[in-house]
Amino acid sequence: MKHTLSSLFPLLLSFMGMGMGLVITTPAAAQNNEHRQTVTSSIPNKDAKFLLFPTRNNFNFLKLNTRNGEVDIVQFSLDDSKTQFESRLESDEYPLVSKEEESNGRFYLYPTTNIFNFLLMDQIDGRVWQLQWHFDSDKQFISRIEKVLTYKEINKVANETTYFADLEYKNNIYYKRGIPFTGSAYSNDMMMIVFMYQGVLSRVGVYHFNKNTVAFSFEKESNIPDDISAFYDDYGNPITKEEFLEKYPALIRIAKEFAKSLKQN
Repeated sequence: MKHTLSSLFPLLLSFMGMGMGLVITTPAAAQNNEHRQTVTSSIPNKDAKFLLFPTRNNFNFLKLNTRNGEVDIVQFSLDDSKTQFESRLESDEYPLVSKEEESNGRFYLYPTTNIFNFLLMDQIDGRVWQLQWHFDSDKQFISRIEKVLTYKEINKVANETTYFADLEYKNNIYYKRGIPFTGSAYSNDMMMIVFMYQGVLSRVGVYHFNKNTVAFSFEKESNIPDDISAFYDDYGNPITKEEFLEKYPALIRIAKEFAKSLKQN
């Protein structure tokens, strides 16, 4: 039996790699595009700011910012630096947390059986997103997997007093505890009442300072007071626009400020 050093070298490397979580193919297999060289290793520091996650594609990784959940697609190359790149996976979902809430290790990626899909998890509050990376940017997305509330939970949300500041606004929809909000929500000073259906704002009512009588109402894109068709005094009696502007100028100012904040969303 004759064995040269060169013929034994790949076998020796395989045995050496077994103790380090390393699998090395023979040179012949490495040259064959149908065989993939596989490297596995334990994560050095799960609480690091950035982590690299392998995909099932030979040349692509996902780089995760564990503080805020932002993900970059990273591609390396064996022979041509022009095919190397790092690009942000764009999404309207960002930012997932505020700057004040960022922390190392907050977000983590979990692979699925699909080559292009991962699950992105906020390990502090338990929120989960489906993340799809792809070579075609139009097919990339991050989508929140919403929690399905029970009938009892939905009734509880609907029946309790809701403040506008408690609602979360994303992708043109207002959410309360992860579900599109239907009902009415008050401003913190109780001067405004906002009506919504399935997360879409339909109308805003403005109360008099007695907080019992509605002075007027407007839509999100309304110009105040020009687009308002009906005004009421603090007893609920209809009055003209001119009378209202003369008697209740402060309400016009408050409504304009609130409408301005709505248009910024």
